Amino acid sequence: MSNEQTRSTNGMKLTMRLGERSYDIILKRGALHNLGLLANLNRRVLIVTDSGVPAEYAEIVRAQCREGHIETVPQGEGSKSLAVYQKLLEAMLEADPSIRVTCILGRRFRRIYPHIRDLRARYGHRLAVRGWTRRVPSYLAASHVVVGKAGGATVHEVLASARPMLVNFLLPGQEEGNARLLEKLGGGRHVPDARALAAALREMVEEGGAPWRRMHENLVKAEMTGGSGKIADLVLKLAEERTN
Repeated sequence: MSNEQTRSTNGMKLTMRLGERSYDIILKRGALHNLGLLANLNRRVLIVTDSGVPAEYAEIVRAQCREGHIETVPQGEGSKSLAVYQKLLEAMLEADPSIRVTCILGRRFRRIYPHIRDLRARYGHRLAVRGWTRRVPSYLAASHVVVGKAGGATVHEVLASARPMLVNFLLPGQEEGNARLLEKLGGGRHVPDARALAAALREMVEEGGAPWRRMHENLVKAEMTGGSGKIADLVLKLAEERTN
């Protein structure tokens, strides 16, 4: 683990470099009362705090948000667990009975699956669970919505398949840019917590799925699909030019 510290006359930013779990800590006089200068609060905001922090601090934050929701967890590292992942899956499945979820666990299947076994039993065919696979593009093409981390490879696959994406996790820097690109194209957005994820999914299936269709059409209009076909066309064109 390595940390990076940045100082200025206005305060200090400490970046905790933990791979995919990296995050920033900002230390600045008066920051609590001026959070709008540090983050976009003109949206739904989940304020996560723990039982060891005075409740009035969270209320100060909520007062600055357009729509703020406070979630208080027990104090301690025990609150950082796969239970959060389970909560996200449950939120998606409870958002609407017509929603089906394909959950790809990767190479840590045996470690993670026991934590969601009960959900699999409860929701049956509505929750499909897969381990490591080379067929991610096929799963994306067969799905309506992708929920996950805004990594470069995932976002590229999303754009290539023109499937709307709800980003539930991102790292500062590049991945923030990936999420902004999806929002700019009108094909995705950031959902910071389980409640926001469920609300976004419910919104997508309203009016017979009209909001989802608009997002899908926006990604099609971006013309980032059919990459292999475009490459083949280019190769044929170049070959034709050389033979003429």
